[in-house]
Amino acid sequence: ETINPASGLIMQNSIADPNPGKPDTSILPANYWAPIHAIPGSISIGAKGIITPLIYFRRPSVTKAGTVALNGSQPYEDEFVLYLNGTTKQLLSRSLANPFVANNKLQTSCPAASATSSCPADKIVANDLSSVNMRYFSKTGNTIDYTSSYDTTTNSYTGPDFPAVEVVELTLNLTKKPAFQTSNATFNNTVIRIAIRS
Repeated sequence: ETINPASGLIMQNSIADPNPGKPDTSILPANYWAPIHAIPGSISIGAKGIITPLIYFRRPSVTKAGTVALNGSQPYEDEFVLYLNGTTKQLLSRSLANPFVANNKLQTSCPAASATSSCPADKIVANDLSSVNMRYFSKTGNTIDYTSSYDTTTNSYTGPDFPAVEVVELTLNLTKKPAFQTSNATFNNTVIRIAIRS
């Protein structure tokens, strides 16, 4: 529901976040999440205190009146961060409201510990996460072959790139320890495949 109206996946947020869970320390002040790339695979929940970003995406900003906010002929865009919280074993969604949109319907959200009425708590998407499997496709359903590549001169990362993704698939792997057992004994997984409305 959150990702479906997205206009595209991005490698890093461009709207400053005062509470990035995994900050990019190369940009000061550290108000930006660390860059990520569209490399398929399994991402495990981190240990206590570890925040792991999964996906960053943008979607058109909507005003409180229910209209798309336009910058000329193009819509303004809000940004979102889906991330794993190792302490709570949850998948959460951080909202980053575009500060240039008057009467933006969206509010920037915060970690639950620092939430206020002007910065509500991040939305909980799923509980009891153990890992998330990620895959990326074209709209025709073909798997996109993302192979890590580096510039031979500068050794800087040159691919893969999120803007080419048209369909994203997340498999949420859930585990839970029953009340009277000492180990996780309940397992479930949910597959979500979403076409990006770009």
